Amino acid sequence: MSKSKMIVRTKFVDRACHWTVVI
Repeated sequence: MSKSKMIVRTKFVDRACHWTVVI
């Protein structure tokens, strides 16, 4: 559960950073 949550959070952060870079 912890690992899954971490992976999801990492994916979310990665996407947010990608969007920030795009903008």
